Amino acid sequence: MEDDFYLPRYLDEPERMIIWTAPEFMWISVCSLGGLLVKQAVGMLVGLIFSLVILKLLNNVKNKYGKRFLSFWCYRNFPPINKIGKIFPPSHIRKWFI
Repeated sequence: MEDDFYLPRYLDEPERMIIWTAPEFMWISVCSLGGLLVKQAVGMLVGLIFSLVILKLLNNVKNKYGKRFLSFWCYRNFPPINKIGKIFPPSHIRKWFI
């Protein structure tokens, strides 16, 4: 009966896929599959090594500055996503160009 439910050790513990959290698993799979598409087996190995290096750097940054540091850094240093579409002229001007 104990095997029916999984109780996390802490309430804020993230879900894990195999041994990694979802963002870590995403980095590993994207880098590995990208390497596989480029150079077959050798590229997959290079992609896996590259993804593990990225994960190590991200974990070091998280441990040193906190979990939310990267999201705040991106918020301060990159343009807002909703302003990317503002390069098009307004619709009342656009109708003259189409």
